[in-house]
Amino acid sequence: MFVNRVKEIAWLEQLSLALASGKGMSCALLGLRRIGKTELMLNFRKNHTNENVLMPYLNIQSSMSSPMRFCLDFVHSLLESVCMHQNIKIVYKQSIKMDLPVIAGRLNDDIYDQVILLMTTLDTGEYDEALRITFKLPEMIANLFNIKVLYFIDEFQELHDLKHYKIDPYALMRTVTEKQIHTKYVVSGSIISLMEEIFKDANQPFFNQFNMLYLSPLTEEDSTILATHIWNYDSLSVNDNAFAMVYKLTHGHPFYIVAICERAFFEARFNDAIIDQKLVEYAFIREVMSHDGKLNTLFEYIFNYSISKVERKGALKQPLLILADEDGLTLSEIAKKVNKLSGHLSNLMKSLLKSDLIIKNDKRYYFRDQVLRFWLAKTSLGKSHDMISDTEIAENFISDLKERYLKKSSEYGRAKEFELYYFINENQGQSICGVKNSNV
Repeated sequence: MFVNRVKEIAWLEQLSLALASGKGMSCALLGLRRIGKTELMLNFRKNHTNENVLMPYLNIQSSMSSPMRFCLDFVHSLLESVCMHQNIKIVYKQSIKMDLPVIAGRLNDDIYDQVILLMTTLDTGEYDEALRITFKLPEMIANLFNIKVLYFIDEFQELHDLKHYKIDPYALMRTVTEKQIHTKYVVSGSIISLMEEIFKDANQPFFNQFNMLYLSPLTEEDSTILATHIWNYDSLSVNDNAFAMVYKLTHGHPFYIVAICERAFFEARFNDAIIDQKLVEYAFIREVMSHDGKLNTLFEYIFNYSISKVERKGALKQPLLILADEDGLTLSEIAKKVNKLSGHLSNLMKSLLKSDLIIKNDKRYYFRDQVLRFWLAKTSLGKSHDMISDTEIAENFISDLKERYLKKSSEYGRAKEFELYYFINENQGQSICGVKNSNV
């Protein structure tokens, strides 16, 4: 469900309007993973009304295996959009590499010639020239069809991987696109620190070339709207305190809201179809800690992906766990806890900053995402923090869960009951009585 984002939609509308008038700049959307950048772009493309502005879309995260793959995917998305604009039906029969000349031939002889040139250049390994041809093509198409091109590129920071082929994709793109009049870009990125380096570092080709918009979490009001939509069932009763707890635990992150609300919906069968604050707390813990939790799966991916992008991976875990346990420490405070010299630790912290898991503010280090911090603390340290206290979970919620939820689970089988007991024991440190393996 797409919720609000009125300001961001208006921002993109202005960008499109400026481009249609031969003005404007390219722009960059920055935000946490799964916070809604892709949905924002796709929603805007779906509902835009200016037929003279072509809006191709490409998520390049799966296109970075080689320069050839990126160039082919980029051109394919572009030509596909042109065909839709020109009402030309495409029948895909083979691979992208083999289909592209056929598609280009149906559009225009000049486009066909450029695609063939691109193929030849890629086959000879001239990747610099291949990227130049690729980035020239949108402007060429804009001139041929008397339209504007607003190209949406998702996970733009992944273009950095092409540097392994001894090319600078950002410099090449800047050289080709800086004088283009009819083509602009909307790019997004989830690795905020790298995106900021690309667009805010004076030594980078795209310094000050893109307008930047940070996609923030939802407000409490919008969080409630999203939760209400998910819980909109006649058979379900939702207490007001449940909405407040959803916002408190998720900080307004839309994907977190959806995951917790969906979990609470399914667990409500054990609670007389009532969703209250305590059920939301339980849903949160299940999503964060369970192997089948969407949040657990997401955080595992984010953590492993982020660490894979930096050097000295093995040495980073200790300071990271220190911050998960106690946020907002200085370099000297972390060094003391890990028993290392501040000079040596400084290099490790620079690597951690590049991972985008943490940020530095006023000489203190913090997790960029506090919910992810909670997950790391619980899975690696077994500790909680201010977001939701161990005492509150263990003494209030868990005892209530045993009395009101687990007794009703008998109709779903003894195996289900044991699973829930085991979950409590493993993740909350509670002693378990009355359930033995032999009973299952």
